[in-house]
Amino acid sequence: MSEQYLEERVQRFLDSEVLKGDKEKVLYLRLYGRLRPFKHKKIFSDILAFEFFERDSREDYDSLGFGGLSDVVEQSQIIEEFYAMCKEDETWADYFEQDYNRYKVALMMSDPIKPISAWRAEESVEVSDK
Repeated sequence: MSEQYLEERVQRFLDSEVLKGDKEKVLYLRLYGRLRPFKHKKIFSDILAFEFFERDSREDYDSLGFGGLSDVVEQSQIIEEFYAMCKEDETWADYFEQDYNRYKVALMMSDPIKPISAWRAEESVEVSDK
């Protein structure tokens, strides 16, 4: 995979409606430019990974018990948190490289009502025949 591949991913990311405004797009490009390894740039330009991260983060903020806390958290803060996670946690990139995991995430994202924590709880339930 080449630099051109990454540039196309970034352009698709910017052309999508994932980022809310110009301020967020400028921040995204600035942070993207700071990333060095190909793996970090690849996950940072992954639309599905960002959408999942954003939704999961907003659900986490809302679960803190302060009501709709996610409503006051700006997308720019979530972009910065996503950048930090992409830079520091390679397991996230490894997770999204697996087709099965991408399918599970896409399935989670297709249900706007069911919280991600409920999906995780269902996944961790072990069924026994005893």
